[in-house]
Parts: sequence; C-alpha cells; structure tokens
Amino acid sequence: MIYDDDSDFGSVDVIDTDQFQQPELLPSQRIDLTTLSHLSVEQRTKLLALLDKYSECFSEKPGLCTVLQHEINVSADFKPKRLRGYRVPENLKPMVEAQINELLKLGIIKPSKSESPIFVF
Repeated sequence: MIYDDDSDFGSVDVIDTDQFQQPELLPSQRIDLTTLSHLSVEQRTKLLALLDKYSECFSEKPGLCTVLQHEINVSADFKPKRLRGYRVPENLKPMVEAQINELLKLGIIKPSKSESPIFVF
C-alpha cells in the first residue's frame, strides 16, 4: 500500500481504468428489432431516436431517485401485522441473491430492520 505522502517509491502514476471499460451500448443497439416489427419504418426510426436521446433512462444498471423522500407516518400504537416471509424457489435463489447484492452494493437498498421478512432463503 502506498500513501500520498510516501516518497520511497518516487512518482507513482495512477492508471485510468475507465479507458478499459466497454462503452455502454445505446438503447437502440440493445433492443431486439423483431419486437418492433409491428411499427412502420418511420415509427421505428422515431422510437429508436427517442430511446437514444434519453438513453440515461434506459440503462442496464438500476438507478435511484433522490429527488424526494417518502415517509409513512403511523400512530404511536401501531403494530405491524406479522407475516411470514415469501419462499424463494430454489432455482431462483442465486439470481435473487445476486440482484439483492447488486442493489446493496449500489446503495439503492439497505438491510432492513423490520421484524417482517420479505424473503426466506
């Protein structure tokens, strides 16, 4: 590990790793064009242009809206209904865990402190 004030190693250059990442494809490049076969050529062209114009809305990576915060106010004597968690089918468990881990890593969700579980693994 090298610290900013270390001088033993001389000048240490940092490599920009962004240059090695593949650029994200535009929505028009990711869409299966056969799903648009019901549209005319003009409609298809307009739709693909619109998708590309607002490409930040169609990212493969989930996003998080921080414009406002929602609160659910309950009375002081409120007690949540105790429900059993939903069982995740065995064949879906790896996918569900991967999605939960990705959302946790991105900071979109956080571990719950609720007494009611959402999923039972």
